[in-house]
Amino acid sequence: MADHAPPNEIVNIEQAVSVNLNTPLKLVFEKEPTTYEIRVWNKYNVIATYSTFEEIKEKGKYVVEIVGTWGKSTATYVVVLDIQ
Repeated sequence: MADHAPPNEIVNIEQAVSVNLNTPLKLVFEKEPTTYEIRVWNKYNVIATYSTFEEIKEKGKYVVEIVGTWGKSTATYVVVLDIQ
């Protein structure tokens, strides 16, 4: 088990990658997780949780946390997206 800082403290929101959610985004894992969820953060807190990128309604720069579960293991991936 490992601990880490909250996603909003790991990345710089000014270094966002621009994405247009009208174009499908696909998550690719070396080994597909049993489940995963996509959490959208503002500067301080999770403001929404989704199952797919297509569900995201927010526009602008957000920290996006992807939490995957593989059996008893969980991993977190963090990226900043400028969502169009």
